[in-house]
Amino acid sequence: LQVTGVQTCALPIFSQSRYTDSPTRDISGAFPAGQDPLLYKTLPHAVARFRKEFNTGKPTQITTFLSGFRYQAALDDSGELLIGLDTYMGQNYRYYATAPYIYDYQTRRMSRDYLLADALRLLLQDQIEPPQSTASLLEHMIASGKIHYAIKKLVPDVPDSALFRYTALQASWANQYEKDIWQYLMSQNLVYSSEIRSIGRFMDDGPATLELDPNAPPRLGEWTGYSIVTSYMEKYPKISLQDLFTKSGSEIFRNSGYRGQR
Repeated sequence: LQVTGVQTCALPIFSQSRYTDSPTRDISGAFPAGQDPLLYKTLPHAVARFRKEFNTGKPTQITTFLSGFRYQAALDDSGELLIGLDTYMGQNYRYYATAPYIYDYQTRRMSRDYLLADALRLLLQDQIEPPQSTASLLEHMIASGKIHYAIKKLVPDVPDSALFRYTALQASWANQYEKDIWQYLMSQNLVYSSEIRSIGRFMDDGPATLELDPNAPPRLGEWTGYSIVTSYMEKYPKISLQDLFTKSGSEIFRNSGYRGQR
C-alpha cells in the first residue's frame, strides 16, 4: 500500500507506508491508496485541529504500517503518528483468529469505525500528565474523561461506541445506567479509593464489568470520567482544551456538580 502526500490540509501528513509483507493486498483493498476518505481527509483534518488546539508541531506526518496485529496506533521517538491498518480490517477478518494474543472482545473494535478516535486518543495521552501511583479512582476517571471529552470536541460526530471502544449495545447500556454506575461507586466507597485493584476493576480493559451486570461494558470509569468532565465544561465553556488538561481532578469534580448524570 503506497500512500503519498495529502493536499487537503497544511500538514505534510502522509509518508510512504511501511508494508513489507502480506496481508498488504487485503489492506490495499480496504484502504485504497490516495482515495480512502478516512485516511486522506477526516484523519488529517482532525490531527490539524489537535495541533492547533494544543499549540504543538507534532505529529508532522502520519505513516501507515503493518503491525502484525499488535499496534493500532503508536508514536515514534520523532513524534510521527503510526497507524497499524492491519488492526482495522473488521471483526471477522480471517487472520485475527490465527493470532493467539487477540481476544474475541478485542476483535469487536478492530474495524475502521474506531481508527479515528484511537489515533486522537494516543495523541491526547501524550499531552496529559498521567495520574500518580497514589491517585484515586476519581483522578484516573477524570484524566481519562479529559481525553474523551477532547476527542469529542475535535470530532463532534464521533459516536459514543467509537469514542469508548464499545459496541453500540455496550454504549447504550452505559448511557441507560449511568446514574446506577455512580451510585454503585459511591456506595462501595470506590470513588476516592487509591487501591490498585479497585482502580483496575473500572479502568482496565476486558470483556465486561461482570460485578455490575453481564451486559455492563468494561472501563466504566472512563465513561463516568467523561460525564464529569462534560458537566464541568458545560458550566465553563470558555475554557480551552489545553487549559482543561491542566486542571486538577479535584477542581473539575468539585465544580462540575456531577452526581450521576450529565
